[in-house]
Amino acid sequence: STQSTGPFFSSRFESLTREWLQKNWSFFFFVLTFTFLATLVQSQDHRSGFSTVVSSFSEFQDSEGGFRTTRRVHGSSLEATSNALFLSSLYGLRHKVNPQEVTRYLQTLENADGGYAFKAGEPSHLEATRQVILSYQYLGIPFPNSLSVATFIRELLRPESGLFAASSSQKGDIKSTALALQSMKLLGEIERGYVQDTFKGINAYLKKNQQTGEKSFFNFTDSDLSPLSANYYGLVVSSFTGYQLPSPKSWATTIVSLQDSTGGFFSGPARNAKPTFESTFHAISSLSILKSVQLADLSTLKNFLESAPADLVEAGFAHHALALTPLINDYFETSISYEVLDSSPIKDRIVQGTKVKPVLSIQSFNTPHSGFEATVQWTHGDKKESRKLEYLAESHQYVTVEFHDTSNLLGSIKFDFELRNHVPEVGEIQLRTSDEKKVGYGIVVESSSVDANGRDLAEGDSVSVGSEFKFNVRLHNHTEKNFRSGPFSVIFTVFDSSSAKIHRETMDCSRNRAAISFSYSLKLNSIPAGELRFVFDVENDDQQVHTSHSVLYRLSIPMVAQSLSIKANGAAVSGPLKFGDKLSLTVKPANFPDLHSIQDLELSDSDKKKVQRKFVAELSSPRGTLLHQVEGKPDAQGRTYQFEYTVAPNLDFVGTNVVTFSYVSASGEKHRLLNYDDATKELFDDNFSLNYTVQAELYVTGSKTPIKSDLYYGNEVSLSFKVQDKISKQFVKKGNSDANVYLSLKHQDSDKKRTFTNAEVAAQQEGEVFTLNWSVSPNAIRGAGVIVIATKDADGKESPLYKEGTNKELTSYTVAIGGDIEVSSKTFTSGSLLSQTKETAFVVQFALSCQQQVLKDAQLRVNVTHKASQNVIAGLPVVSDGTNSYQVSWTVPSSQATTGQYVLEFFREVDRQRANENREFRERQRRLGVDTGADSSDDELKSFFELVVDHRPATAARLPVRTELLVLGLLFGAYLVLAKKKMEYSGSKF
Repeated sequence: STQSTGPFFSSRFESLTREWLQKNWSFFFFVLTFTFLATLVQSQDHRSGFSTVVSSFSEFQDSEGGFRTTRRVHGSSLEATSNALFLSSLYGLRHKVNPQEVTRYLQTLENADGGYAFKAGEPSHLEATRQVILSYQYLGIPFPNSLSVATFIRELLRPESGLFAASSSQKGDIKSTALALQSMKLLGEIERGYVQDTFKGINAYLKKNQQTGEKSFFNFTDSDLSPLSANYYGLVVSSFTGYQLPSPKSWATTIVSLQDSTGGFFSGPARNAKPTFESTFHAISSLSILKSVQLADLSTLKNFLESAPADLVEAGFAHHALALTPLINDYFETSISYEVLDSSPIKDRIVQGTKVKPVLSIQSFNTPHSGFEATVQWTHGDKKESRKLEYLAESHQYVTVEFHDTSNLLGSIKFDFELRNHVPEVGEIQLRTSDEKKVGYGIVVESSSVDANGRDLAEGDSVSVGSEFKFNVRLHNHTEKNFRSGPFSVIFTVFDSSSAKIHRETMDCSRNRAAISFSYSLKLNSIPAGELRFVFDVENDDQQVHTSHSVLYRLSIPMVAQSLSIKANGAAVSGPLKFGDKLSLTVKPANFPDLHSIQDLELSDSDKKKVQRKFVAELSSPRGTLLHQVEGKPDAQGRTYQFEYTVAPNLDFVGTNVVTFSYVSASGEKHRLLNYDDATKELFDDNFSLNYTVQAELYVTGSKTPIKSDLYYGNEVSLSFKVQDKISKQFVKKGNSDANVYLSLKHQDSDKKRTFTNAEVAAQQEGEVFTLNWSVSPNAIRGAGVIVIATKDADGKESPLYKEGTNKELTSYTVAIGGDIEVSSKTFTSGSLLSQTKETAFVVQFALSCQQQVLKDAQLRVNVTHKASQNVIAGLPVVSDGTNSYQVSWTVPSSQATTGQYVLEFFREVDRQRANENREFRERQRRLGVDTGADSSDDELKSFFELVVDHRPATAARLPVRTELLVLGLLFGAYLVLAKKKMEYSGSKF
């Protein structure tokens, strides 16, 4: 049922309409779905058109043989066909084109005078002729009628102007001259004497129409082209005739000045029309001729071009512009893999003797590219070998014809790929990519290790001092499964977690007959916690490692921070610090293996080289939020580390800062150092924390915008100010955590013993200036309140901000929140429309406003009560559509959808929260025997507003619009969609 007051047609007509809907619901639903999907396809085409024309390329080829402009129209277009074939050349899509059908279509456009028309039967046109020539070029097919076409173009030269015309009946113009010279270049006629003889007159025409100065350009007064397009064609002509521009840089500056913030280019300095893809293509082509593409804002240009619709003409301009910039290489994705013969797939290395082919895949818009000429150069030592890659249509990959045998190779082998694709009127697209692999032995390492208690250890287990490790190493290549002897050595190295070498031994296998095995006993308790890495390297006689394998365990050992020291400005810290103070922390890291005796860390590795380790001091809030990290610098011996930091004027650091120290392993793993008391030679108690305090007295400065005392729902509160610390005299910035300046709306509860925060918003900061913008939302509690401007630290603890020029007067403003909130609503129930449905849906849509100001962001829930039976559905969520309206909906079985009124009581979340907190507070006070002096009725939750839905399933259905008009409108809309589709496919105009 619908609440409405408008007049309706006769109830008899409505009854018939409703009866028809019930009987024909399936068809009705189909019509709705079909209309929705048709609209969706159209919108999707527009949003993703830039990629769609490539990824769905074959869907644009028409039954006539050419290509249609969009997928939803019928009939080939020459411009669409030329653009489609350009895309096929640029993105390697020729395998998706039927060339016989395309040439059949192009031949229908040929005329007896040697030229081509836009449509069969029409007169020849120079632009159409050029598009046909380009189409053959993009297809890679020789043009069949070069001589006759050249003659046709030659006859379009107008002696009186020295320019070429578009057709036999027209005058010469700059655009046609550019198209003529481009066509002659494609036909290989540009160097002919009869073409070269035209250049002198053309250059005189260019000189006559050039305008020089700070911004240079061509001003063709006899042209009806836009200024940008006319300049583009002028520059095209000058690139053929050798005309010397007085100031190419000035020309480029003029063109760049036409770029919009969206990335597109206006068609002229008047900027009286939005940038188009055609004008943007002309701009980028002009800059390309001037070798100044880099002057354009390529980032915004990319965004603009990618907004092109799924229209081959519009998207064709976009992709053509893209192809003239360095951005084009970003749209080719390459991946390298390897095909092997009778061997396992290649992982980290190529096992010696494997026969291998490099395999290259190239994609654009998730579509394979088949148009590159690809070569690969193999480099091993000083030997190089190049091979051509062939494109395999079945796998969509480029591969070499022959396998490369690695039987006599060991060490690094590099694969350098070079790809070239010549695109007519763009030039050569070049890509380079490379990969490097090592040819070595297959290696298998078997571990039989135990911990200090004799328990077996698996790889990755935690180990401690006393653990024993034994390893057996087996080597193989493609022909030998297990060899022990040869011109190689196996090096066994043990590294601690800082990658410091703690053990190394080498086994010369040139005459070896025994099994290759190594053992190691972990006796050092002076290496840091973390990864314990056992590395097995195989090297040639020339000491080049070609095979490597690692086995990892984890050393578990407590680490401590001893000799703790904290200083500020060179002296021991004896009180609070301030912003700008220089903090110096000192620590000596060590191990505490048995929790009884300290063990200093090793300072040098097994080669007697100094060890480099990383220790950091972490500054945190009392609750553990990391605020800042400082890397320590070791002293000359490497035993003690110093951490220096200047206390930044940042809200993160106001108050208590807790200091902890961590060791950072080479893999980036952190290991916390326990605080060690040098006096007692024990660990500090768990409650101990090394900390210091930063004191600040913060004032708001530069605030000039007052806050009105009377605020209505929907009013905006805006503040702009700086925060200055009186102690250090420095301006303060917000923290990297949640430490910031906040605006809070607070109310005093009825018992006057505590305040309630009703709303809170965080400030934004640019430079030193904070800005606060808050709209009085429907969640704000009506009545007296206080707006407080204060700071919060990283843990959410609030600290005061004082008013400028006062003696610690809080920055707060007494306000009164008021205004009548108006509710406008529409309600609808579905049971009356389809009485045969199993469930009845209720939908209530409403908007909130105050003094004609729309109110957003209300946080509401609703209880639904049937007025007669008092049945309740409680706690339904209210959702917002993100604009100006809210909606709540629910369904019940139709058999239970009782006739009558349903009362909707809307409650604010803030009121629910406040009532719950009040009850809990008073209950705690009563248990303590404290009289709160407040009536329990204060805790009752009152509704924010109410609405009533009148549900009458037995009466005639009443929709928000007239039923018969809704049905007729939907049927007529469906008819129009279907009729349009039919006419499109039959070639008719709609």
